[in-house]
Amino acid sequence: MTVIKVYIMNISKENLKIRNERIRKSLTGRKLSDSHKLKLSLAKKGKTYPNSLGRTYKMPEGFGAKMSKLRKEEWATGVRKSGWHHSEEAKNKISIASTGRPGPMLGRTGDLHWNWKGGISKDVHSVSEPKYKEWRMSVFKRDNFQCKICKSKVGLQAHHILKWADFPELRYDINNGITLCRAHHPRKVAEEKRLIPTFQELVSVSTDSY
Repeated sequence: MTVIKVYIMNISKENLKIRNERIRKSLTGRKLSDSHKLKLSLAKKGKTYPNSLGRTYKMPEGFGAKMSKLRKEEWATGVRKSGWHHSEEAKNKISIASTGRPGPMLGRTGDLHWNWKGGISKDVHSVSEPKYKEWRMSVFKRDNFQCKICKSKVGLQAHHILKWADFPELRYDINNGITLCRAHHPRKVAEEKRLIPTFQELVSVSTDSY
């Protein structure tokens, strides 16, 4: 009976980071020999690669050399040129082929769509909505455009003390808003609930001096 010993490497995140950095440094500036390049090229020839839809495709002839040249130009100039760009001829062919063809959403909109929920509109607050925009700016002005906790003026957000979804009557009440930076904006519901009294106290102080 053959006994096979399996060793599991228990590497911490910090040690893994150090190891990866060492590997990166050892490979930086390393030039592959022509024979090595040829071996890599032959190994990849004829191989198929899955795309985002799960379909496989073959790399077109000369694609690797073309991309290599493009990457070198990008590094030299600092200008990104890569990305798929159709030629004018290809654009015209696509246009002709799709003319008169029904769109992918034909017969799938409204109550015909599988995810239709009876015409419920999105009940969310958006900076593009004039009423919300006005409320947000009023909160910022009252708090002197700074976080009420750390006085930071970077990455400010107007936070609803009592939730937007649960208290629709207080959505545009300036006293239900407080200016916070990203670092002090509550990320969890439990944290949000726990900080309600603190935020309300800070806002009452602001209101008295506003």
